[in-house]
Amino acid sequence: MRGKEGKAPLGAIAAIVVVVIVLPAAMFLWPRPPGPRLVQPPSAPLNLEAAPGDRVISLSWQPPADNGSSPLRHFRVYRGTVSGDLGMIRELDVTLSYTDGGLTNGLRYYYRVSAVSQDGEGARSGMVSAVPGGGGNLPSAPRNLTARPGDGQVTLGWDPPADTGGTAIAAHRIYRGNASGALSLFTETGSSTTYTNTGLQNGVTYYFQVSAVNSAGEGPRSAEASAVPSGGPTVPSAPRNLTYVPGASNVTLDWEPPESDGGAMITGYSVYRGTAPGSLLLLSPLENLTTYVDEGLLPDVRFYYQVSARNALGNGPRTPELLAMPLSKPSAPRDLAAAAGLGQVTLSWQPPSSDGGSALVNYLLYRGTEPGNLAFLVLLPPAPGHVDSPLINGTTYYYQVSASNAQGEGPRSAEVNATPQSSFDTPSAPRDLIATEGDGRVDLTWSAPASEGGSPVSRYSVYRDGSPLTQIGVATAYSDSGLTNGQARSYEVSATNSYGEGPRSAAVSATPATVPGAPTGLAATGSNRNVSLSWQAPASDGGAPITGYAIFRDGASLVGIGTETTYRDGTVTNGRAYTYKVAAVNRMGRGPFSNEASATPDLKPVAFSAGGTGFDTATDIGTDAMANIYVTGHFRGTVDFDPGTGVRELTSAGENDIFVAKYDSDGNYVWAFRVGGTGADIAYAIFVEGNGDFRLAGAFSLVADFDPGAGTISLASYGDLDAFAASYGGDGACYWAVSWGGAGRDEAYDISVDSAGNSYATGYFNEVVDFDPGTGTASSTSAGGDVFVSSLAPAGTYRWHLAIGSTSGDSGRAIQAYANGTFWVAGAFNGSVDFDPGAEVNLTNASGQEDVFLARYSSSGGFLWAGAIGGQYTDRVALGGLSLDSAGNVYITGTFSELCDFQPTNQSAYVQGNGGTDAFIAEYDQSGEYRWAYGVGGPNNDGGTRVSVDDSGNIFWTGFFTGTQVDFDLTIDTSYLDAAGTGYASDIFLAKYLPGGLLDWALNFGAAVSGIDKSSAGLALCIDVNGNVVFAGKFHGSADFDPTSGTKTLSSNGDADLFVVRLDLAGKPA
Repeated sequence: MRGKEGKAPLGAIAAIVVVVIVLPAAMFLWPRPPGPRLVQPPSAPLNLEAAPGDRVISLSWQPPADNGSSPLRHFRVYRGTVSGDLGMIRELDVTLSYTDGGLTNGLRYYYRVSAVSQDGEGARSGMVSAVPGGGGNLPSAPRNLTARPGDGQVTLGWDPPADTGGTAIAAHRIYRGNASGALSLFTETGSSTTYTNTGLQNGVTYYFQVSAVNSAGEGPRSAEASAVPSGGPTVPSAPRNLTYVPGASNVTLDWEPPESDGGAMITGYSVYRGTAPGSLLLLSPLENLTTYVDEGLLPDVRFYYQVSARNALGNGPRTPELLAMPLSKPSAPRDLAAAAGLGQVTLSWQPPSSDGGSALVNYLLYRGTEPGNLAFLVLLPPAPGHVDSPLINGTTYYYQVSASNAQGEGPRSAEVNATPQSSFDTPSAPRDLIATEGDGRVDLTWSAPASEGGSPVSRYSVYRDGSPLTQIGVATAYSDSGLTNGQARSYEVSATNSYGEGPRSAAVSATPATVPGAPTGLAATGSNRNVSLSWQAPASDGGAPITGYAIFRDGASLVGIGTETTYRDGTVTNGRAYTYKVAAVNRMGRGPFSNEASATPDLKPVAFSAGGTGFDTATDIGTDAMANIYVTGHFRGTVDFDPGTGVRELTSAGENDIFVAKYDSDGNYVWAFRVGGTGADIAYAIFVEGNGDFRLAGAFSLVADFDPGAGTISLASYGDLDAFAASYGGDGACYWAVSWGGAGRDEAYDISVDSAGNSYATGYFNEVVDFDPGTGTASSTSAGGDVFVSSLAPAGTYRWHLAIGSTSGDSGRAIQAYANGTFWVAGAFNGSVDFDPGAEVNLTNASGQEDVFLARYSSSGGFLWAGAIGGQYTDRVALGGLSLDSAGNVYITGTFSELCDFQPTNQSAYVQGNGGTDAFIAEYDQSGEYRWAYGVGGPNNDGGTRVSVDDSGNIFWTGFFTGTQVDFDLTIDTSYLDAAGTGYASDIFLAKYLPGGLLDWALNFGAAVSGIDKSSAGLALCIDVNGNVVFAGKFHGSADFDPTSGTKTLSSNGDADLFVVRLDLAGKPA
């Protein structure tokens, strides 16, 4: 955001005589108020709709049916998280859509829109709401909604959506109304597909709709259903005692009649079936029977059933779900094991996990001498276990076993093998020993030895840290408890058979631990669109190092971070309270939560000063996408740049030094650095990008180091002063710095950057200057002090330059580029000057004194247009006094004397000054066509210094003025300001004008000091991402910078001090 870039009650506001002279070539007319007319604001906008997305909601609407008595100027958007409490969040141009970003997924937002004309704000639209969502798609509408009346109640039932959107249905929203098409949200329920609305009035028709909600948000509503509650019969209650009997490919269901028939005869039942809980659909309506056979079912499939009864009033509620399966074959036997012996193998196994619904009849044993090639061996009774003998010692035998019931043989078990032996030994070492850490314990598991040595394992021995710990049976697991968390332990295991203890396993190590304790001292501090958290680490890490922290906001997980004990949440909305808690995490998991802490982010008013005993001033200012503030200027001596309780001092090296300081969105100090040597150094301009990177331009003398870090980027001037441009990151790190200059005085007064990162600097040069800061040469020679425009690539390398001027002094004083690199430059010229580097295009000033030029060029420096502005005396655009609005229109400000023609074509538009120099502001369209110009001032010297325009076309203007009764209303009305200073000491002014130049408000700030050397001035201006105006400059004495009934007094420390102040659209502290 550009460092150049505002109706409060006016106190005594300043006098100017504005004279319009109409020349024969054209006519320039001041606007005059119309006669009496009927005043009528617009009606409400129509058909407001809200569409949710990930952290955004997109609004659209239609224009009002009646615009009232004048054309529309704005739409205002109102938002809230409670339907009865909506506040305005945005005033838009005349557009029919708006995307509201930075929202919290899962939170419902309510909206209304109103239309605004010059005759006031109209009624608000109807209310809509939406819930932003961050993943998956929205579910489709619930199906088959039914509404069953009862005595003072209606029972709703519906089927789930055909499409859940990819995530589970978390809730349903029920809408109710007394007229079709006019339903509003009534309640939100869980995932159940039934709901009974009680407490209704009998005899009244109620209309209902239902929608489904998943993690992505709310889906569309179902079709309407209606019912009329009455005191007569109702639907029956649910059937009782639903049971089933499995069969081959079928299930027989039985139930008992409902406890209540609702006062009307039971006429039948409905059976519902599904393969997943909560997703049952109607299977069959039945006559008045209490049994049903569901046939043709697949084996091994789980089926869920419900039954409802019906009478003349309809279906009653369903029974609880019943899980049923038809008869099937048994599953495979479990845990088959083979133990080798002398000429035999002993087999053991566990029964199948499922017998298929009928008793086991047999086990079938399979054997082979190679894996995967087994043949049926023997049919066994339904008792696990078998000894296979006689066998050949030394041959490996492979086995599988299956189970059968009345439905047939089930699948086989996994293969096992064993090798009978002619002799025996101790077992080999247990395998796959694993140690799992726990809270004060270590859990061990292992696998049996590859060889039992010909005799079954009878026990295992567990060793800890090399010493015997315990002996257990044949289980292959053990838990060692009562340990000290954080102390490492080593374990081994051996197996024993009838021949003795075998070798130990490989050792494994483990350190018992538990989750960390709770963090302490959690604190939350709100700022602009941020909440900063801090806490202390837990007293105990649980015996394992803390690897990170889990941060929860409003009960839901927000983010996981590393081991730092601070976090800044930048995903919040100003004005809403948030509650946080933090838990520590180690390799054992997440520990208990800290205390809760709450904060409400909001924009804190910004108004502060900095300075020492010397002359210190801000020259330019800018903000980034986080509303951080960057201010530059020059200082002398020692200055504390921290407006808080801290001390962050910089000391100049000689004469004036350059400073750059960064402050957060609440005006808190972030960093500051100086640039300069023993000579005079000054930064005239700063251009700040959204990510915080910025470019700096100005002039320096002698030798100056432009790197504020440990490195060095030193530049040396060739003459009196050399121009420079430099690029920095949002942390203040210097990317590059370049200079150009000759033996004379050369200065860069302004800089701008296009969307590709190319920079455009303008200023003044004298004599011979090489504009290529690299190894190449691109020299130009001035005819007596000329304008330059120099373009650099993103890395600071030379692209091209322009040299423009006459034999008298000429200078480029302000420059602004469009995103595509086309740019406007404004400055001062004398005599006759050719502004086209190609074909000759001369401008001749009116009187031989200094005039203003305004010119437009392409991104490659090609000439597009140029025009001159001026009168008989010196007229000058301010340094950096040029701004562009979103439509490409051009605004300039500066000073003029006596009669000045602001029409750059062959027509005329004269403005008459009031003595001394006066401030001017003028607007031109993107082709250079004149729109309007105004002068402001009293009998002494006054000037405009900066102008900036927001996205809605509001114009903010700052500068300085002297005297009393100075009129800032640019129409025939008057709005006066009185300067506090006397004896030519000027005050700061800040004014906001609506599109077209109509005054909204004007403010002045200054101290009761006297003398021209005590002048105060607004010198820098920008619009931040929140639509607030941030301005800066210099002041003397003690001045109140709060334009409301409050007080914010800043006092200078010696000579002039710099100030930074932020106000909102209404001119109030922000």
